Amino acid sequence: MTIAGQFCGSTMSMVALALIMSVVVTNIYNRKDSSQQLPRRCLAFMSRCRLVGTGNARTKCKNERTTRNQMVQDIVEENNSGNEVEDTLQVAGERQAETSEDWVSFAKFIDRICFWIYVALSLCLGLAIVVQSFL
Repeated sequence: MTIAGQFCGSTMSMVALALIMSVVVTNIYNRKDSSQQLPRRCLAFMSRCRLVGTGNARTKCKNERTTRNQMVQDIVEENNSGNEVEDTLQVAGERQAETSEDWVSFAKFIDRICFWIYVALSLCLGLAIVVQSFL
């Protein structure tokens, strides 16, 4: 196989891989509008790798029990204030904003991982083609 053929084949493979990676990241990013919360395993994995500013995720993993208890107490106190509907909507809005922030952080995290995978594969394929051309 000629060098031009190898280059063309590797370029097509890398473009296909980049397309798949971008679709995955976009799907994760678009989950920010859903009510589904980010799984705790994903938050824990992000906090271990520390590729993106995951201070918020780390704090949530460590203080999740305290946060939940505090949220329950806040809801009870707010419900006793007399305007239950507005209080409930406010708490729901805060939870939605928190969930949205988690999904956006996770999408950034996956994007960074995909970027480094793409860079590593590009360098390896480029070096392989150059080394093979000299042999």
